[in-house]
Amino acid sequence: TCNVLISSKVMEHLGQAGPIFRPEFALTGAGDTDFFIRVRAAGFSIAIARESIVFRDWTAERLTWRGVLRRAFRIGSTSMQLYRAHMSAAECERKRRKAHREMKQQIVALPGSLLKPKRLAKRLSRIACSLGVLHAHAGRRYRYYG
Repeated sequence: TCNVLISSKVMEHLGQAGPIFRPEFALTGAGDTDFFIRVRAAGFSIAIARESIVFRDWTAERLTWRGVLRRAFRIGSTSMQLYRAHMSAAECERKRRKAHREMKQQIVALPGSLLKPKRLAKRLSRIACSLGVLHAHAGRRYRYYG
């Protein structure tokens, strides 16, 4: 949760409605985002210290092609999980259609990126992210952790 300070009032309030961090996000990620969405929906405010510095170590596996694409797929998948948990069916369908369009655009543009590694990585990441959205829209869960 990015080193957040949380009031005990927030924890008590959310805890009355069920688990503070919901189990459906435990192995996929985005549990902290789901938590923050519910905090805001409950009427609590969130303060951000924009000047704070957070250091994060990335494992070598995450910096490989496979690692980058797995993470992009997870991000797409969890974004749709969050939509399904907090948005209407119509908004979820709009997100699905947008992901489908994005994926098609990136696939069409892919041949022009084959000799440019940075551009190729960006296009493949967008395709993987879109696939994650479509995967989750179909009701599937991606277990990124564990």
